[in-house]
Amino acid sequence: MSDQHNHIKIKRYVAQLKKSLKHLPQVDRDDICKEIVEHIVDKWGLDSNQTYDENYLDDTFKRLGSPVDLAKKYCEQRNWPKPAPTHTVRNILLISLASILLLTALAGYGIMHYIVNPVIGAISGRIDINDSGIYLESSDGTSTLSISEDGIYLKEGDEEISVSDEGVSVKDGTDNVLLHSDGNVKIDDQGINVNINSDSTSLLESTTINSILSQINKKSFLAEKNMQQTYSTSNLSTLIVDGKLGRINIKGENRDDILVDHAIHVYALNGRNDTKHAMLLLDQHNLDAAIESSKLHITSDGKQDDGYLIWNYIQIKIPQQMHVEVDMKYNLTTITNLHGNIAVESKIGNIELRDIDGSVTIDSSYGDMIISNIKQNVTADIRFGNMSVSNVFGDFVSENKYGNIVARQLHENITMTAKFGNIDLDMLGSKGFTLGMMSKMGKATASFPLSQHDNMSTATIDNGKQQVKLSCKFGNVHIHK
Repeated sequence: MSDQHNHIKIKRYVAQLKKSLKHLPQVDRDDICKEIVEHIVDKWGLDSNQTYDENYLDDTFKRLGSPVDLAKKYCEQRNWPKPAPTHTVRNILLISLASILLLTALAGYGIMHYIVNPVIGAISGRIDINDSGIYLESSDGTSTLSISEDGIYLKEGDEEISVSDEGVSVKDGTDNVLLHSDGNVKIDDQGINVNINSDSTSLLESTTINSILSQINKKSFLAEKNMQQTYSTSNLSTLIVDGKLGRINIKGENRDDILVDHAIHVYALNGRNDTKHAMLLLDQHNLDAAIESSKLHITSDGKQDDGYLIWNYIQIKIPQQMHVEVDMKYNLTTITNLHGNIAVESKIGNIELRDIDGSVTIDSSYGDMIISNIKQNVTADIRFGNMSVSNVFGDFVSENKYGNIVARQLHENITMTAKFGNIDLDMLGSKGFTLGMMSKMGKATASFPLSQHDNMSTATIDNGKQQVKLSCKFGNVHIHK
């Protein structure tokens, strides 16, 4: 079977199709799924001229339609019983919300605590970290966790959870788990536990978490190298940092040069333990810096190399007036005490920005975000993760796809949008604002009286100068003052 047949998107699609056909005999389900896999791969190769570009694969899925619709068509064409509706629309949305809450917690806990953490250890299984994402597999091959641009996929035997732009899929070996939007999710060494109206329901118990994440053993540090470099800031206005695998700390100071402290650590993965080879990797790995026009461009490329992990600890001290542009993969990023503008793009990792006088723009795929004491406008787009915001003195615009937004002391116009997740806004200290908020499938509440206009909850407080717009699709919105 080719690599194309085993593509993760095809496997997910077919798994959902098979579930929609569960009322049919096993042999019929298997035949249909095999036929669909062959059809998808053939069309993918034909449309892409055998390049197998993923854009063409997405087009194939669109033409086929959803797995549920495709299952119905198959049954209609063969005069077989149609798939029985499994849940009402409301319950499907509750499942989606529950899954997102669970996976947001998993992304924050699993990725940040176990993967993107300076104290990284050896795993008694397989770990791959590359430009496509992170992949963990237990030593016995029965448990996998993958995190990539396509989404998050967690599997232990028949137990599966996946979330992506195509939707949410939850499978626990029997039936999907239903819970209300206020259910509490707990993730620890015992597994994943969901509290539903004071009743405790185990979704994946201890097997998945223990099989994958708890296999991370004691720290397996092998070697390190420390470097320091100073750069003149003559004619420089902007610092650009491209980082992969590590911790980045950028701090503004009253100085006229740029000081870079760089520590490189090598850790053993997958049972490797050759100190001599680790020292050789250190000799080959350095911090790259180049001056381009008025910009200093620093590149730090950590990587996984044949069972070894190269991890970077970088602290950069710069003049406060400089602008900063950061592009990170698998990093913990902190930027503080600057007067210039900040732009951050992060694939996987937490971001913390504090005491910034300029404007801030953030685009994050996976990880939590803390934004505090920003004097100008903030624009933040986060895909998976939670956002905590306080003391923003310019306009604030945010979009959070899967996660919660908690904000307080935002002094100018506010626009917040969340797809799956809640919004909690504290307007204490505001001199007056005009509010428009809504939640399509959740609740929109306030600590003061609201008026209703169509699907929108509105209010005008005091002079109404500050404009506040809050919108959730599958979560709750609450504002208080």
